[in-house]
Amino acid sequence: MERYKYKPYLAKRRAFVAAAAIGFWVFCPRISGQIFLIDSFDPPELGEINGIAFDPVSGDLFLHQSFNSLIHEYTSLGALVNSIPDPGSNGNDSDYEFAFQSININGTIAPPNSLLVIEGETDPQRLIAVDKTTGFLLASVNLAEPIGSLVGGSFHPTRETFITIDWSSDLIREFDSITGNQLNSFGFGTGWDAFFADVEVLGADDNLYLVSDSQNTIRVLTDTGTFIQDIDAGVLGVSGMSGIAFDDLKGEAWISSTNGNIYHLGGFEAIPEPSTGTLFAIGIMGFFLCRWKITTRG
Repeated sequence: MERYKYKPYLAKRRAFVAAAAIGFWVFCPRISGQIFLIDSFDPPELGEINGIAFDPVSGDLFLHQSFNSLIHEYTSLGALVNSIPDPGSNGNDSDYEFAFQSININGTIAPPNSLLVIEGETDPQRLIAVDKTTGFLLASVNLAEPIGSLVGGSFHPTRETFITIDWSSDLIREFDSITGNQLNSFGFGTGWDAFFADVEVLGADDNLYLVSDSQNTIRVLTDTGTFIQDIDAGVLGVSGMSGIAFDDLKGEAWISSTNGNIYHLGGFEAIPEPSTGTLFAIGIMGFFLCRWKITTRG
């Protein structure tokens, strides 16, 4: 079924942030607040947006318009800076993601800060890693059937798996990135439905945040499917939600929509940024621990 630039100091600091985040979040206090709208913009080059990713190194957004052959990179203020080929079917069942660490995809190590694509419209459906600047294919794995149709997904940094949302079956499905095997699945809970939809893991709490264009609420579940709460985004003027991406270090969310708008929300739990010295030391430990885990898993 088918549905119809930065100063050198700041650039170095972002690199430290990217290296440290996985190791650092375990040790840090968490901050949270009431969800609020920061701002929004409407990319003039795009219409119906079905997928979004936030790049924690550059601070840019990667957006895909339904049935478009390109993935577009925008600054957080809405300026178009680059476009790369979409490695999938160029349909509207896809999503995009970044991870801080290297990921073993089908025996190939995709480097940190690769652009990850969950492709739900190909047969078989796939997890793909590409170079974020050129679109060059780095790795891919076929996801084991049976699956309905995946429209969104997120890398889980603690479980080192991919959490996806299946709109046709109304299920969260978890996949192994090495084999493509399905590890787990569970429903959304009562009173919530997916169509154009997405799921994202928040680094500060490992919970799952679900959005859908058929809902005005962001549903929050644990990573094993226990209901936590619904967050009313409609009162903030947010509508047509099709994708969600977190800036984990700021506790902010970027939400794409079928109406073409990008909404920037604040007030989520965040991983606070420490001093440069602390960040560097913990970042080095986190990086080598991550590499060790990936090596021992094959």
